[in-house]
Amino acid sequence: MATFILAANLQSSFLPVFTKELLVNHTFLDTLFPESILIGLPITLYMIMVTSTLMFLGSSYCSVKPYKALLIGLVCAAAGFIACGFAINIIHLIAGRMLCAVGFSMIVFYCRKYIVENSKPQNRARHLAGYTAAFSGGMLCSIVVGGIIKEYFSYQVVFFLSAVMLLIVLKFAHMVFKDYGNEIDLMGEKQGKGDLNEKPVEKKVEKNIALFARLLFRDGELVSIFIQGIVTRIIFIGFFYYTMPIFLRNYFSFSDVGRIMMFYAISSILLSTWLNKFVKGTKDSVWGIFISNMVLGASMCIFMLLDLSNILNIIIVSIAVLFVLGISNSITFPSQVNLLLETKTAKEMGIDTPMAVFQSIERVGSALGPIVFGALSVWLDTRQTIGCVGSLCLVSAIAFLLAYRKRVMS
Repeated sequence: MATFILAANLQSSFLPVFTKELLVNHTFLDTLFPESILIGLPITLYMIMVTSTLMFLGSSYCSVKPYKALLIGLVCAAAGFIACGFAINIIHLIAGRMLCAVGFSMIVFYCRKYIVENSKPQNRARHLAGYTAAFSGGMLCSIVVGGIIKEYFSYQVVFFLSAVMLLIVLKFAHMVFKDYGNEIDLMGEKQGKGDLNEKPVEKKVEKNIALFARLLFRDGELVSIFIQGIVTRIIFIGFFYYTMPIFLRNYFSFSDVGRIMMFYAISSILLSTWLNKFVKGTKDSVWGIFISNMVLGASMCIFMLLDLSNILNIIIVSIAVLFVLGISNSITFPSQVNLLLETKTAKEMGIDTPMAVFQSIERVGSALGPIVFGALSVWLDTRQTIGCVGSLCLVSAIAFLLAYRKRVMS
């Protein structure tokens, strides 16, 4: 997983800037959207495709075996990066990003599902935090390495290198599944070598999106988790992948932008597993989400108030907010999944469809992130935009706590 994220995030420090440069080659999209929205459009459409793919993976229409889905995902992602490398306008870039989205969805869905199915409720948050740390570990070096490669070579070299890395991962994954696939299932269930006519016991799980939608309206806790998930992703994707690269590029080189942004991953790697040792139940998860998002919202509001007239202040404030963002997400992401699995809907339907829908809902927030930040930047400067979104973070954290007030007060 970490290697996949390493390859997938090499372009994180420059993707919005690269998109902006492609806008010199005009397309029909120029007449539909302002530039601030167009810059974030490849990220937004990428997340919409992730949402659609995750919904399919969690529905009854999906019959692809997990290990095959992982291999297909690696192929799609590699093909997508190659297409991005050959892009000459924003339409081509979007097409390549859509392929990457399909691959990303397949890999993330089954890796996360494996952890959920093979962990106990009392330590699930800690294991999911390890998954988040692995995710951040892949990001840690990739942001800097991608920026350095861009400084010495070109955007295209970065995309092609990502594709090569994924093809190498594909080769090793194929070797592992080919040698051991008949004995060990990817989801952790050993295939017995006894009576070949003996059929394994199958757990009946409803995989029906329509049924899930009906159950959702009677499950207030699940609705609150979904809303919190959307807001969390708006802040993460809009701030980290859209606003910070553009903002920091005004003052620093791509490699320096990567060095500053890597502090998000540093806090996640160092603190995520340790912090989530204390998250063992519903109350801990609720308070973890509330406190971490209150601190994040406050730090983003402070960003708006501080003097950023010199480079040193910009570096310190940017690193501080990114560090807090990493800590907040390290607590929030595992806790959201932990609470999701404790809802009435998940207990009634099993984890497949609720997990798929929740990950899709997260990506709705991810798709909205660049749009929200881009739309606000039309009327506000960067600091005011960050402050407004920080206020949204504070409000959503309070609303989330109110939705769970009976649980935390009991």
